[in-house]
Amino acid sequence: MKISVLLIEDEDDWIKIITGWLGTCDRINLMGCEKEESRALSILQKQRVDIVLLDLCLRDGMEGIELAEKINKVSDAKIIILTSIQLVQNELFSGGISGYLYKNQLDILCSTIEDVFDGNYPYEQFFREYKKYRVMLELSTLTHAEKDVLKHLLEGNMISQIGTLCHVSENTIKNQISSIYRKLDIHERGRQRREKLIERYSEALKYL
Repeated sequence: MKISVLLIEDEDDWIKIITGWLGTCDRINLMGCEKEESRALSILQKQRVDIVLLDLCLRDGMEGIELAEKINKVSDAKIIILTSIQLVQNELFSGGISGYLYKNQLDILCSTIEDVFDGNYPYEQFFREYKKYRVMLELSTLTHAEKDVLKHLLEGNMISQIGTLCHVSENTIKNQISSIYRKLDIHERGRQRREKLIERYSEALKYL
């Protein structure tokens, strides 16, 4: 089975070097190289991609991490960061990265892609567990009842529905929701509060 790979890199010299290495592996099918975020996300939404090779610094700072978070929302592709700089691993963990390589390690690029695809890459499970741990730590300030309410909020239920499901009054639910937003440090108003909550904690449904 071919491993479909999308390269996201904006420097022509690196594109040439990386695609050269990928061409040495019969198991890898390079679907293409994209320099623009919007085009890359469009491909990931429309096509099956197994592995994304993502440059850490597409323009400046840690932008690759921000793009990784967007990729995770539209695709099940595993992400391998390519970088020339010392990594801030906390950022990688929170971005849902499956692995990373320094650009002077391209001689093991193909084997790393295969290991990540086959589930044999040593950091991948650690990254997943870190992300779960970080979310659960943030939610540990909530009471058991508040966690139940949070679950219903993330599922899209209205206050009246949550009250019925939890067998308490709407006023109690409103007080618990206010407490949830305060404890999770979410200060937006109106609909933006719910949107922020879902954006930040949608994956928490797996653990609640």
